[in-house]
Amino acid sequence: MAALQRAADAAAPARAPRVALATVLARVCRHLGLSPVALTGGGRRLALQRARAGIAYLWVERLGHPGRPLASVLGGSPEAVYHAVARGQVTRNEWERLVER
Repeated sequence: MAALQRAADAAAPARAPRVALATVLARVCRHLGLSPVALTGGGRRLALQRARAGIAYLWVERLGHPGRPLASVLGGSPEAVYHAVARGQVTRNEWERLVER
């Protein structure tokens, strides 16, 4: 029975850490040298796009939260959030380090 439990535990996916959205925003913005307030301005600068991609990837894919509520925080549409998730997946190694601390 114990061997079966160990096998089941090994096969189970790792649980995502509990990280607040404010923490994700702060870490990504600090990593890119941005102010979190700049994210809501709707700008299309490359740094802002990267930040939104990193935040969306971490929040939706890594931490398992829905993307729709994130849209209002980032100042965009739900569709834009899911597009940002896809962009963030391309550089996921860069973002993953920010929530593993």
